[in-house]
Amino acid sequence: MIKWADAHFAYKYGNGEKPIKKKRFGREHARQERIGWFRHFVSWLIGGAVLAVMIFSINNSSQTQALLHTLKLWALVLVIDFIISFNYTLFPKKER
Repeated sequence: MIKWADAHFAYKYGNGEKPIKKKRFGREHARQERIGWFRHFVSWLIGGAVLAVMIFSINNSSQTQALLHTLKLWALVLVIDFIISFNYTLFPKKER
């Protein structure tokens, strides 16, 4: 998101080149969605590891219940993101 904002700011207020729009259909769009999901998965792994270390280091289930709930909720969001992202691989959007 920062890369996108930087490119648009440089184009509008500086001497930057016009940003290239990403394709919103076909194989390229499906590829971009899969890459986005893999980034989400890596961030889930890192965040989940941090939460797991905190849960195991505290070692008190009543105090870490909220952390575990957060981890479960994030896992649900990851599964929903997987379904949506890989849906574009099976059923690619068509160009209008």
